[in-house]
Amino acid sequence: IPGDNDWRDCKDRKDAWKLWKKHFMALEKNWNQTLKAFLPSVVRQPIREENFAFRIRGVLFIGVHILGGANDGGASRRQDDNEAWVDEQVQRHSDSMQNGRIRAVIVFGHAMNAPRLRLLEHLRTELSPFGLPVIYFKGDKHTFEVCDSFLGVTWDNFTMVQVEQGANAPPIKVTIRGTTPSSLQQPFEKATSSETMLSDFIKLDQRGGRYSWAKERGMNACGAESRQQVDADST
Repeated sequence: IPGDNDWRDCKDRKDAWKLWKKHFMALEKNWNQTLKAFLPSVVRQPIREENFAFRIRGVLFIGVHILGGANDGGASRRQDDNEAWVDEQVQRHSDSMQNGRIRAVIVFGHAMNAPRLRLLEHLRTELSPFGLPVIYFKGDKHTFEVCDSFLGVTWDNFTMVQVEQGANAPPIKVTIRGTTPSSLQQPFEKATSSETMLSDFIKLDQRGGRYSWAKERGMNACGAESRQQVDADST
């Protein structure tokens, strides 16, 4: 998914966007032969191809183009398209979410801030009735945090995960427990201080967390008492 540093904050936005599309659009087609069986489940929004979705082993993944920082003039249109994409996926998978064939929804977006809160509210409206774990993964503010609410928006089984800035920590590892008899027989619980249980079948591992030499930064996702209440003055 694109972030503001990928194109919006670049000197030549058009050229930056062309480069992003060239190297990252349809990234799923780069998987090796063993993973190509999952390719047919990947769908992209015709009007905004960077928005994607796929379903694998009972989990629905949705990616949306949402940026932090100042408005570039296109934020409202992206918001509309993002909400329409969420609606389309909910409609498409509604029966499976009701009968348990889909057991969780994971949403990826680069950012979440006060001016973009409407997307989170829309996710609550569309997904909370199903009672499934919904996890929103984001970057943007560059500190690792796990929240069960954001600027007053919350619902049962909702979690927001803000990942650490890439250079300051190893990539996180998320494990989703399988549903086969052998998987269900294995213990699935927090085993180290680097791990966080996001649900009874989804576990996150910071893999050691922030490197010792990385600069400490104030928390800014959950309580949002810093970073100007998470960019509340952005428009």
